[in-house]
Amino acid sequence: MKLEPFSAVGMALALLLVACEKSADPSADTQTTSAPGTSTSVGGPAPVVAATATRGKSTSAGDPALFPYGYYDISGRGSKDDFCQVEREGHALSCDTGSVVVRSGANLDLGYPGTGQMEDANGDGKDDFCRCVGDPPTVAYACLVSNGTTFAEDPYGFKPPGRTSCDTLNAQTEAPPEPAPPAPPKPQIPVGGTGKCAPHGAAAPCTCPNGQMGMQSCDANVGWTLCSC
Repeated sequence: MKLEPFSAVGMALALLLVACEKSADPSADTQTTSAPGTSTSVGGPAPVVAATATRGKSTSAGDPALFPYGYYDISGRGSKDDFCQVEREGHALSCDTGSVVVRSGANLDLGYPGTGQMEDANGDGKDDFCRCVGDPPTVAYACLVSNGTTFAEDPYGFKPPGRTSCDTLNAQTEAPPEPAPPAPPKPQIPVGGTGKCAPHGAAAPCTCPNGQMGMQSCDANVGWTLCSC
């Protein structure tokens, strides 16, 4: 049999048939690539990246000798990343959360030395500034409450019930009892005796308060007079 060469029309029909077969199977000539850490679905959402907590910092305005001075959680983020310090000028408590500075009123009562605490006193997840304040016999444990972005206006606004940490201050600072009155001086006893004496105007030796000897006279109506020392 004699083979005839393809005509131009036949060649065109063959190429068209091949193209149709490829379009019917999209997996034959496609390729999906994924960058590390991204979705493998074409056109899918980008992965969610966890936010990193911002940390506050100290400044030269703070006094390290005053409490508090360090990292606490006054914003309620669950981590101690808020730097709190008492400012030298004005004695306000300022806490830098990294995004905002939370500041108390000026001349904050820091309480009795050694009694300050940063704690979640009211159970809302935020650290509050607590200390022993007041005068005996009513010294009490009181807290400046943190609202997360502000401090409460009343620096003594919350007094946790059942606290006894200030009781010793009340006991130690109570006024001491008044001293007992001095004992009356020892009577001046004459050497010759006591009570009525005779004759009137008679003199007798006696012992002075300083231990030396003196003289006293006799009064017939009242007895011996005091020593003349």
